Amino acid sequence: MTPPVVMRPVVMRPVVMPPVVTRGPAAAGRAATGRRRRERGMVTAEAAVVIPVLLLVALVCGWIVAVGAAQIRVLDAAREGARLAGRGEPPPVVEAAVRKAGPDGAASTMSAGGDTVTVHVTAQVRPGLPLLDLLPAVTLDSSATAVLEAPDA
Repeated sequence: MTPPVVMRPVVMRPVVMPPVVTRGPAAAGRAATGRRRRERGMVTAEAAVVIPVLLLVALVCGWIVAVGAAQIRVLDAAREGARLAGRGEPPPVVEAAVRKAGPDGAASTMSAGGDTVTVHVTAQVRPGLPLLDLLPAVTLDSSATAVLEAPDA
């Protein structure tokens, strides 16, 4: 048989740190002041470099979001055009609906094949932001196909 375990309380003793040897309060102040003199202006210089970079990153992120939103509008325009063409609407009505649903300058083409109709929408999107005008236009396109509905009798 094993002997019983006796639990003894743990006594916490404070940790004593060795004394810090300094040359006096005046020497410590001079060392800190010298360091401050050398570092003076560093934050300003770092901010002068970082802030324009952050601004450019924010503009590019905004442009990416705008292109994504324009792509969604192009897709919606193609779907709307295919739906109207599948119902038998005339091409001018389909093109007007595509121009209304799509981004500015959206162009559409329709093609019928058998019992389906396909509408292809293309649009060029240019950045409207001052610094991003140097970027080339982005061409977005999307297609949607719908089944031709039987005319009502």
